[in-house]
Amino acid sequence: MDLKEAFSSRDKYFLPAFLVSLIAISLLAGNFFVVLGIMFVSFQLVSLVYSIVKHRTINLKSIKETNYILAFSVLTSLLLAILLPCIIFHEKFVSPYVIQYAYLAPIMLVFFATLHLYSCLVRGTRPDYLHIAKTILVITLILSFLVSAVFIGATNYLYKQRIDSYASENNRHISRLTNGTIDLQNPDPEIYAELRGYQSELLSEANTENRHFTEEYANRQLCIFKDCAGPMVDNSVYLVKEIVGGLIYENARRAALREYEYILSGDYLANYSSLEQYKASLKKEIDSSNFTPYKLADEDSIFISRLNSGDITYSALKAKMEAQVALMNSQTAGRIASISSPYESPIIDSELGKSLSYAIYHTTAFKDMALVVLEILPYTDKQRKTSDLMEILYNNIDIDESVESKIIRYRLILDGIERSKR
Repeated sequence: MDLKEAFSSRDKYFLPAFLVSLIAISLLAGNFFVVLGIMFVSFQLVSLVYSIVKHRTINLKSIKETNYILAFSVLTSLLLAILLPCIIFHEKFVSPYVIQYAYLAPIMLVFFATLHLYSCLVRGTRPDYLHIAKTILVITLILSFLVSAVFIGATNYLYKQRIDSYASENNRHISRLTNGTIDLQNPDPEIYAELRGYQSELLSEANTENRHFTEEYANRQLCIFKDCAGPMVDNSVYLVKEIVGGLIYENARRAALREYEYILSGDYLANYSSLEQYKASLKKEIDSSNFTPYKLADEDSIFISRLNSGDITYSALKAKMEAQVALMNSQTAGRIASISSPYESPIIDSELGKSLSYAIYHTTAFKDMALVVLEILPYTDKQRKTSDLMEILYNNIDIDESVESKIIRYRLILDGIERSKR
């Protein structure tokens, strides 16, 4: 078949529409030239294979018509993919399975339906609507079930891997805490008992969580029957808090031992006439610092409680995330690189990317991941300004204890005050 036979009078309408469709697809999907090249090459390959299978030869007319049909169908499906999230997703968070069947399935349905309808339009045949309906419904259901199977398999695999990882990291955390025990001294400064008490509390929580990991893994179910994202988020938050708590304890332990060695060595006598004078100097530094233990805002705690209970809307979560990120960036400006809110960084910088991101942001899985950020950022900020251990030491600043213990307490508090200024 030559080119004259391949092209007809109707191509004066279809050819410009085909070119406009390619340009529109590339603009909406982003990366204009890359997408344009991929789409054009893909259409040619699919059309060529279809021609060979259908006609047992390279049929130029068939290739041309298949190109038209593919371009028109992809553009129609792409427009639906962009518009649909704004229509069906509003303030509520939904399961990823809802995203699949309320968002992806309709797009597949429209794609296969338009393939048939545009085929009839381009080739000038009469559509068999009943046949089209049956065919696209069966194809869409089969593909939807396949997607569900892959999603369930991947989710369960990730769940198992994360639980194993959490348990392993928790065991390492327990080992580090156990190895960080302060040996009994003679005499034993009273503040060491407070440090050991904080260590024991961390170990107790770690062992409790270790039992939780074991029970959770032993009683695991397919993620289709239970929420897997929630437990993974809870475990992530716990591990971060415990690891941070362990690091704070270890730093305090080393600082306390170092200060006690300094006292026993008598090196302080180079600057002070007695331990009492050294203690008074440290107390004066604390008083002049005007230090006040930092407290988390009540609104943060209330918001986290609402988020945990599910009593939160999409708009409220977005506003809180953006406010929290802006606050962290203002506090760390010039010291570390700024971070971006996920809402400012769509999957792809295009209309399609924004639409896909909008759909993902409405999933319960994303809400659970946001919980990690909204719990961890304020928590780490609080630990930087006033750690839980420092708060214990500061609240007991006036207890009756030996001079050595009081000096160690003052030194640890001053170290914490210095860190909070960084």
